[in-house]
Amino acid sequence: MHCQVIGRSNRCGLTAGLVLLSLITVIFFPGVSIDAFPPPDGEYASSGGDANGDGGVDIGDAIYLLNHLFASGDAPVPCPPSGPGCGNSGGDANGDSLVNIADTIWILAYLFEDGPDPASCPPSVPFEDENIPVGFSYIGPNLQGYEEFQHNATSIVFVKIPSGNFLMGSSAEQDAPFDPGADESPIHLVTLSTYLIAKMEISQQDYLQVTGGNPSAHVGDDLPVEQVSWNELNAPGGFLDLTGFSLPSEAQWEYACRGGTTGPFAGTEELDLMGAYLDNSNGETAPTGSFEPNGFGLLDMHGNVWEWIQDNYSATFYAEPCSSSLDPVNETGQVERVVRGGAYNSTATACRSANRYFQISLVLTNNSVGFRPVYLLH
Repeated sequence: MHCQVIGRSNRCGLTAGLVLLSLITVIFFPGVSIDAFPPPDGEYASSGGDANGDGGVDIGDAIYLLNHLFASGDAPVPCPPSGPGCGNSGGDANGDSLVNIADTIWILAYLFEDGPDPASCPPSVPFEDENIPVGFSYIGPNLQGYEEFQHNATSIVFVKIPSGNFLMGSSAEQDAPFDPGADESPIHLVTLSTYLIAKMEISQQDYLQVTGGNPSAHVGDDLPVEQVSWNELNAPGGFLDLTGFSLPSEAQWEYACRGGTTGPFAGTEELDLMGAYLDNSNGETAPTGSFEPNGFGLLDMHGNVWEWIQDNYSATFYAEPCSSSLDPVNETGQVERVVRGGAYNSTATACRSANRYFQISLVLTNNSVGFRPVYLLH
């Protein structure tokens, strides 16, 4: 077994002996387990091999894992919560997303046979990148002071959103006079790595250039594309596949939308100036970029067309620890997705920064639903 995991067949006997010795220690002499005790609450493992969470990798971690696997001992100490998957269970020394005897073998081979290092924990600090992304040209700072880049293949302009923290969600006091949904609470602190997000909603001309088609009901080159489903966007040969872009997470979208504000609407904080909605649209979408920018220099974050989001929908996600992890993305719960931002035929409350319109089928096409992609830098 060790030969398959580590590839050092001439030393299999040593590792097998160490595993056997550790098992004997666990089963017959549990009191002598080395450092096989969990750390204080709130502490995390330093790597996948740091099963007992003491900040290092030693024989105690191998014994700790065997005690967990074969003697009903405590679970391995997890890595810090981060991104998709969030929980990042500890003890996964070989990085295969499982915790089993192979991880003990990996640790022992690392310690005594010059084997590979234990798998790293996912990053727990925001990622920042000062370089010009591959495939983009630097435009310069916008009027709000944030760097803009043009995608060479499509000419779509993106704004670089810096890493940082913000308070996600809303309350009745914060969004007065509107009444937020129950799924917009509790307000929680989110930390995001830097990313690029399209300055405007994808236009019909943009979509036609990339895919060769235009499914929209409101036809016009500079109008936002609509009637595109989540599945179509994410399919092989779809817009995202062809460009290398992604849909934003809910956290990325709300951070970008708010642009440093905490109330219901960003920018001027007056919806009539920020986007097309039921009271000012005359039942039609507006050309992309028709309204005022927000604090990041982004346009049309409120109204015009709803924007597809990457996350699965969960009404209770904001109350879960993973919602406050680094770069959170919800991948559990309902298969249906979320759309954000409201549309030309939406009421004002639906266009709020924190509003979550949910249970949207992956195959839905609607003349009020479009999208705005992100480009991930890590």
